[in-house]
Amino acid sequence: MPALSDLRASDSWAAIAEGWRWWTGELAAMLPERFRPDPDKAARADILLGRDAIEIEIVVEGVGQRLADPRRIEELDAEGWAELAALIERSRARIVLTAPDAYVTSVSLPKAARKRLRSAVALQLSQLAPVDPDLLRWAMALTEIGPDRIIVRVAMARAARVEALQALCEANGIVPPPVHAATPEGTLELAPGHDGSRTWSKVDRRAWAIAALLILTIPLTTALGAMGLEATVQGRIAALQREAGPRLRAEAKARQSEGLRHALRPLFAHPSASATIEELAARLPMTDHVKSIEQAGNGILQFTLESADPEGAQAALAKSPLLPNVAVSDILPAQGGRLAATYRTAPR
Repeated sequence: MPALSDLRASDSWAAIAEGWRWWTGELAAMLPERFRPDPDKAARADILLGRDAIEIEIVVEGVGQRLADPRRIEELDAEGWAELAALIERSRARIVLTAPDAYVTSVSLPKAARKRLRSAVALQLSQLAPVDPDLLRWAMALTEIGPDRIIVRVAMARAARVEALQALCEANGIVPPPVHAATPEGTLELAPGHDGSRTWSKVDRRAWAIAALLILTIPLTTALGAMGLEATVQGRIAALQREAGPRLRAEAKARQSEGLRHALRPLFAHPSASATIEELAARLPMTDHVKSIEQAGNGILQFTLESADPEGAQAALAKSPLLPNVAVSDILPAQGGRLAATYRTAPR
């Protein structure tokens, strides 16, 4: 599928693969030690294709052995293919190309190219490859990071050769394995294997089953965690309320007592002159001011204001409990177009 091949060759595919490796690593870290797949113990079979011979390196639980056949892979008969299939059975097989089937080189790039490494290498491929890059399968790996430059290992092989090898395996009853190129640091995958090219061990299947179960339990664990967190927060709130409850109740009672005292003050004593002046200052607009104020023995308060709106001032003062039944008794002109209004209250 050309679209899938183009996606695999893009930087986006590399980012997706890196994210998948991180996620599977996180899941594996959640497993108990005895359930984790051990790469060193996983069965692996490398089919190394030399110039005139085949070498098969089999590693099982960290113990390896190498077998050789003095024939090219194309020269194997039915018996040879059957023997090869038996050797790599239940292993993670891969074909590893060496010279002359694979060509390996290195390229030095500016460090800034690391963000779009595959695109940067692709631009240099026409100068690195011995043939037209369109005829190649290639892969790369970052091998060295310097202060200003990076070193990238690049491996390549003819696409026709890679496809022919996988087709040859399929024709002889072997599910086509991935094709790698040997490099000084290890191997680089040039082409993925077909479905079923990996035979997973019982431990692998059990580990991934547990990982799938952990994924399915994420909503449940999230909900339980949220409930636990909410319970913890509610518990802390309740503890704070128990500790601060007496003080809060005392403060509320003090505020209630002060409000009651303030409301009952006019009933038990005549307001003082300072209290009356403070009440007038609080009720009147900023533009009004008191010219005179006097209180008779019978408790009637009389005061004169210089105001631009005597009726508005009366409406503001009528709401005061210290000025019962306040009303305008006289109005005279004053300076600046203002009015000198005299007010009287009922006995206080």
